[in-house]
Amino acid sequence: MGRCVSFWTPPQCECEAAQADRIERARIAEEARLVEVEKRRRREWTKRIADLNQQSGIGDKFLKRRLDNFDVTPENGTAHQVALDYVKNWTQNLASGRGLFFVGNIGAGKTHLATGIANALLAQAIPVVCKTGGAILNDIRKTFEKDNTQTESDITDLFKNVDLLIIDDLGKEPATEWVISTLYGIVNERYERELPTIITTNYADEELARRLSRNGDTTTGEAILSRLHEMCDGVEMWFDDYRSK
Repeated sequence: MGRCVSFWTPPQCECEAAQADRIERARIAEEARLVEVEKRRRREWTKRIADLNQQSGIGDKFLKRRLDNFDVTPENGTAHQVALDYVKNWTQNLASGRGLFFVGNIGAGKTHLATGIANALLAQAIPVVCKTGGAILNDIRKTFEKDNTQTESDITDLFKNVDLLIIDDLGKEPATEWVISTLYGIVNERYERELPTIITTNYADEELARRLSRNGDTTTGEAILSRLHEMCDGVEMWFDDYRSK
C-alpha cells in the first residue's frame, strides 16, 4: 500500500508584519521595474540623438565645448555661473520646464555655454539635442527626400519631446512660411508640455521678431518670442568677441 503524502501548507500569516512585508516587496519590485523602463527609454533616446547628431555632422568641436574649459572673465562670469547652476539644478529645471535665453554679441561665448550645458547633461545620460536652428530645419527637410526612411513627424517629435532642446543661433535661418511655422510648432509644443528649451541668438527682441517673420507680419515671430521669454531666464552677453581673446 502506497505511502500517503500530505500537501497541506500552513495558512499564510495575515498579521500586520506579514502584510507590511508583502507591500514593501511589491514596492521594491515596482521601483525596479520603473528603473528598467527609464533605462530603456534613455537608451532609445540616446540612439535616436546619436543618429541625428551623426547625420548633421556636429563632430569634435561640439564635444570639446565644456563648462570647465570656458575662459571665465569678469564680463562673462555671471553667465558662466548661470550655466553651472542650470546643470546643478537640472531636476528642478526639468520639473518646472525652465530654460535659458542667451542673447548677445557674436563671439561672446553663448554657444560654448549652451553646448557646455548639453555635454554636462549628456554625461549624465540625460537626453539633449543641441543644434543650430538651421540644422534643425535641415534635419526635417531631409525627410522629404525620396529614399529617406524617416518621416517628418519622426524628427519633429524628437525636437518637441526631448528632455532638453538647445536651439543655437536662432534667427539666422531664412524666414520662409515653412520655416516660421515649423519653428513655431516646435516651440509651442514644448511650451504646452512645459519642457525646457535653451536659446542662443545674436539678436535683441525687436530684430529677432522681424527675422522670425515674413512680409512684415511679425505676429508669429512675436508669439515665438513671447513663449520663449515665459519659458526661459534671460542671460545677456553684450560684450567683446570671446573667441578673439
